[in-house]
Amino acid sequence: MVKAVRARLRRAASCAVATVAAAVIAGGCAAQHDTGGAPRPPGGGAGSLRSSPPARAARDARAAAKAAPVPLAVPNSVAARKAVTLAGCTATSAGGLAAGTVTAARAATYTVTVFFTTRGATVIGYATTSVRATPGKAVPWQASGHFRAPHGMTCVLRGVTAR
Repeated sequence: MVKAVRARLRRAASCAVATVAAAVIAGGCAAQHDTGGAPRPPGGGAGSLRSSPPARAARDARAAAKAAPVPLAVPNSVAARKAVTLAGCTATSAGGLAAGTVTAARAATYTVTVFFTTRGATVIGYATTSVRATPGKAVPWQASGHFRAPHGMTCVLRGVTAR
């Protein structure tokens, strides 16, 4: 199953690269994107195709294909999730760090799973942590993943369970 996911990521990266190449061939160097219809300047400046969203998406998809396999099935309890907040998301030199709190009405051990994503919502890594909740108190938690964090990385609270 992991091989199938990696193969899909590789195909997605190939498609994104092919789309960018087709846009360059069809539209020359005057690609338009978020410029109010004005053509972008040719030649590699800040508005060049090199920094376009499709090119970034292809680069991010290639990075995700090299990352550790992300779990496809993550346990999640709606009731347990209500006690957990995701308050921070930071790129680090080792990958990503997510942090938050658990505020529960009863004592329980919470398992929190966070997905780290690109701006385009491609999952590039994940982290899981366990925290023992104290009734009525906000207990902090942190989860860190190891991967190459892209600019604009975000965190998604993917699953929460309590036992």
